[in-house]
This record gives sequence, C-alpha cells and structure tokens, in this order.
Amino acid sequence: MDSADKGSVSYVVTVYNKAEYLAPVLAAIATEHAQTGGEILLVDDGSTDTSPALLKDFAVSNRHARVMTQPNRGVAAATNKGISAAGCTYVRLVDADDQVVPGSTLRLMEALARAGCGFSYGRMAHAPDSSSRGPRSDRLHADPLAVMLKHQPFIPSMSLGTVRTMKAVLPLPEEFRTSQDFSLGVKLSHVTSFLEIDALCCIVPEKSGGLSANKARMFGDTARLSIRLADEMSWTSRYRRMALQRGAGRARNYFRRHAPDQTVRIAVFSVMAVLLKVRFPFPYGRSMSYIANSYDAVSMMPTGSA
Repeated sequence: MDSADKGSVSYVVTVYNKAEYLAPVLAAIATEHAQTGGEILLVDDGSTDTSPALLKDFAVSNRHARVMTQPNRGVAAATNKGISAAGCTYVRLVDADDQVVPGSTLRLMEALARAGCGFSYGRMAHAPDSSSRGPRSDRLHADPLAVMLKHQPFIPSMSLGTVRTMKAVLPLPEEFRTSQDFSLGVKLSHVTSFLEIDALCCIVPEKSGGLSANKARMFGDTARLSIRLADEMSWTSRYRRMALQRGAGRARNYFRRHAPDQTVRIAVFSVMAVLLKVRFPFPYGRSMSYIANSYDAVSMMPTGSA
C-alpha cells in the first residue's frame, strides 16, 4: 500500500449489515482514493448479511483496500479499530451507507492545510446539491466544544482529520451503541479547533422504521455520555450549563411529539429549559441523569429495525 504517500488518506469504512448500500458507497470511495492516494480500511463489525462477501470482493479488486473483521461490538469499537490501523496523513471516516461526494476529500485536505488545524467538515444532503447559492468563506470555530454542545454540526462521513488528531481522541467509549458522533466530536473539541467549509461532502440516504424509538436511545446515550465526558474532561460550569440546556430542550420537544402523555416530564423539562437560560444552578449530574433515564422506557420499545 502507498500509505506513506505525502498527503494520502486512510479511508475508514465501518460496516454492519449494509449490503444494500455498499456497491455505490465503495465505488465513490475508490474514486476519491484515485485522487488522494492512501488506503481503504474496511472494518466489518460482525455483519450477518452479505456485507463480508462484498467487502472481500472489493478488496480483491482494489489492492489498496483491506478488510478487518471483529465480532459485533458497535460502531465506536469499529471506529477505534479502523483509526488505530490508519497509516496515512489524514483519516476520513465513512459510514457504509453514506456516499462521499467526488472531490470533497481534496477540498477538505486543502482547507485543513490552509487553516493549520486538525479537523474539518462540510455539508451533507439527502440528494446531490443543485442549489445555486454562492460560495461562502470557510469558518474556523475557535470554541468547538460550545459548537458541539449547542448542536451536532457534523456526521463523520462529511469530515476529515489529521491522523495525529484522530488518534489522539482514542479510544471512543464502546459501551454506548449510539451517539458515536457526539463522543467523537466532543473529544476532538478538546484537542483542535474545527474548520467548517461550504462544500457538500456526503450524500446520506433517507431512513425510516422505528425512528422515534431509535432517537430515544440515542438521546439517552448522549445524556449519559455528557455526564462521563464532563467529568473526564473537566468541563467548566459554562459548558455543563450549555449541555444541560440543550438536553432539557431536546427532551421537552421529544416527549411533546412522541410521548405527550408524559405531562409531568414535559413540564419538568420545560421549566428546566427556561431556568437554565437565566443560569439557575441545577445539579449537573443528577439533572442529566434524570434526562437520560426519562428516555429508557421509550428506547426499549420494539423498533422493527436494527
């Protein structure tokens, strides 16, 4: 492999039962690799469909690709495995149902080189962007943790990081089966600024089936991760308040839409969201735990999908 090529990219593709999406996803990555050089690391997280066979066939026909397998342990574990094995200058994470946009990796690389930071992301869409909006300037976020706590600004497939930066945040917590994007972003925010570029970087498919229950599990995991990361990384009261305010507002909106019979919880979340704006000193751990636990009953409902 030409993994030592200057400026080359380790494409880390995490796969679990994504056979129906793999052909165009892998083709798009092969196109990007032809421009950037590097390696394609395909991490199969114990798939039970035909994904392993498709990955093996792709690696046979692409000498820069290799398949790495593990028992099913979740996307965070697969991401840890892939980044740990990366040997290039940059790492681009790709979920196995997201198509990278042609030329987006070079655009991200060039932007990072100009800015001198360790992580950059662009935009995503559910279809190729045909808008006629004019170009905008790249934006460097000097307080990336605040960005992460106010809203989730990226998914991994629309981003690129230097290998040094990406390896510095390992390991991502593996006990949470969702919210990997949140833990990645928060940990990255402690080691580098974020560069946001105005370029479409990936196409994400529309998904359906058990959405509200899946969101409940994800929101609950995010709240628990917020407790853990706040302690591990010594967040100030400002960041804890930001995390709690977003958590309360998100919980209020979720329960209004998906569990309107939970009137007491809705009232509690509504009051919390208002009081946090005026800096009422809610106890962080207990309050975030209440938010996380409130999702449990909903997240355990059958979803009908993986």
